[in-house]
Amino acid sequence: MVLYDDVFGSHPVLSQEYRTMQHVIDHITSDLQHPLPVEKLADVSGLSARIFRASLPASEGMPPAEFVLRKRLQRATKLLTKAADLSVKEVAVMSGFRGSELFRQGVSPLLRGEPDGIPHDGHVFEHRRQWPRRGGG
Repeated sequence: MVLYDDVFGSHPVLSQEYRTMQHVIDHITSDLQHPLPVEKLADVSGLSARIFRASLPASEGMPPAEFVLRKRLQRATKLLTKAADLSVKEVAVMSGFRGSELFRQGVSPLLRGEPDGIPHDGHVFEHRRQWPRRGGG
C-alpha cells in the first residue's frame, strides 16, 4: 500500500457533502415518477431546505428544480429511444411528468420545435417523421 500511495497518492476520501449529494441524486433518479419538492429532497439530504437549495447548485451547477427536470428529460429520452412500444403518455408518467402536455412542454425546447411536434396520443415512433427537424426539413 505504501508503494501505491507513493506513486498514485493517498486514497481519496469522499467528503460528507459529496456523499450527501450523491445520496440525494440517487434518490431523485430512483423516484422520478413521484413529486420531488425541495423540502422532500432536503429531508433526504438531512439539510434544511435553505441550505439544500444552495448546496445542490454548488455541487451540480443548477438549482434543484432544473436538476430534477433534466433527470426527468434524460429518463424520457432513454425511454423514447429504447422502448418503442410505450405511448407518449406512458413515457411522461414514467418520467415524472403529471401528464403528456407537461411532458410536451418540457421536451419541446430539446426538439427545437413547437410543442405540437410531439403527438398528443399514440406511440412516439409512429409519429417520429412529424417531429420538426433542424432547418425546417
